[in-house]
Amino acid sequence: MINTAILSFGAGGFQIQCVLDSIFFEELENIELSAVIVNQENSRALERARHAGVPVYLVNRELFPNEASFTLAILNKLADLDIELVIAPGVGERIAPSLACAFAGRIIATKHSLYPAFLNAGEEESLKKSLEMGLKLSGSTVFMPDKEGNVGKILYQKAVPVLEEDDKYSLLHRILDEAESEILLEAIRDCCDKLAAEKKEREEREKESEEGREQAENTRKSEAVPESENSPETELCERAEEESSG
Repeated sequence: MINTAILSFGAGGFQIQCVLDSIFFEELENIELSAVIVNQENSRALERARHAGVPVYLVNRELFPNEASFTLAILNKLADLDIELVIAPGVGERIAPSLACAFAGRIIATKHSLYPAFLNAGEEESLKKSLEMGLKLSGSTVFMPDKEGNVGKILYQKAVPVLEEDDKYSLLHRILDEAESEILLEAIRDCCDKLAAEKKEREEREKESEEGREQAENTRKSEAVPESENSPETELCERAEEESSG
């Protein structure tokens, strides 16, 4: 099982509910959801995680003087919990570089747009521009961040239509409901399966190495002759010397 935490920096909790439901109905394997970390006391993510019986940790952004100290507190909490995989849906415009580096290849994030559309825009701005420009398609991108915390390896993308009557709220709901809820779970499933396979292989190598050390130690002990005991050849030589001297 892969020890996993969800980061939720905002008031939303839709993606978290998708993950919680999938774990409850055993649609996700190889995952142990140990924590939901939030930065707001009134977030729906906090309420939904508590209702599901998942431990919730509040790291209040307002208590920290800058982004670096806030991110360090997050990293310390993840280290305390021995977290192996981080799920960070909709945490903002980019992942903090220190977090991205610490969990390189082990952090899954999302954008409410089809990357590289609106490359440097925030989530709300992306929705607004999609409507203002009259786009016919929008969607979701699930990715692993690069070392700078920007979009790195794209794991999944899925498009949804933009309707004439849409506002940013109806468009966001369609993106989450028809695209992101599906591809986020697929990405989590793939990542957990991969990490679990790597973990099993690593444990097997460690076991083989330990068994090899034990076997070598047993062989060394069996081949060693205690100084207080003589071999049969030595005893025959000593007896022959005694008979000749007698």
